[in-house]
Amino acid sequence: MKKIKTGILGGSFDPPHIAHIELAKAAIKAGLEEIIFMPAYQAALKDAPVSASAEDRIKMLSLATEVLDFPCEISDYEISKGGMSYSIDTAKHLIKENLQHGKICVAFTPDEEIGRGADHFDVERFGADYAYT
Repeated sequence: MKKIKTGILGGSFDPPHIAHIELAKAAIKAGLEEIIFMPAYQAALKDAPVSASAEDRIKMLSLATEVLDFPCEISDYEISKGGMSYSIDTAKHLIKENLQHGKICVAFTPDEEIGRGADHFDVERFGADYAYT
């Protein structure tokens, strides 16, 4: 089976908004072939608990992604496991599940840099094909 370039877009999605959708579109434009939206039960870097229930956030995300014209799915992994969501745990889970993905490279940027974070990212040194925020 062909390993596809899959992006994981995580966050609290409380609520999902246009920046989430635009980020997914940019990732596809940059060369990814599929996006998995991964709502957190509780984001590790947010002090306040989420406002909307997990069920409502998944419903809102489902509605928000209806406009996308590329393969995407919504995973309830982080919500189902409960507690704080840490990206490293999710990456370990994805590797353990042996999903049909290629090499996994993860980078982080503060929310304030959405759209600008990749401008200062050394893609070659990181060993990635591209970078986006």
